[in-house]
Amino acid sequence: MEPEEKKALALMQQMRALRKDQVARRKEKKLEKKAERDKKLDREEAKKNEKDKERKKEIMRMAGMKSKRETDLEEGRGGNKRRKT
Repeated sequence: MEPEEKKALALMQQMRALRKDQVARRKEKKLEKKAERDKKLDREEAKKNEKDKERKKEIMRMAGMKSKRETDLEEGRGGNKRRKT
């Protein structure tokens, strides 16, 4: 091989190596961002699930109070209670 060809080949190898390094760094950064985004989505999902749980708990509490009120009325208990003043 001629000296010019050797220099050109060495330069091409260096360019390939740089490109490969750039691609690897870009891929690593992309994976980090994806992991960060997944973590954030998990936190948001946990908050959403907690709010849903609290909302369902409140609905069930209200439903229980309503059914108790209805059974009390059927059994003759309850009704209009008046306070003595």
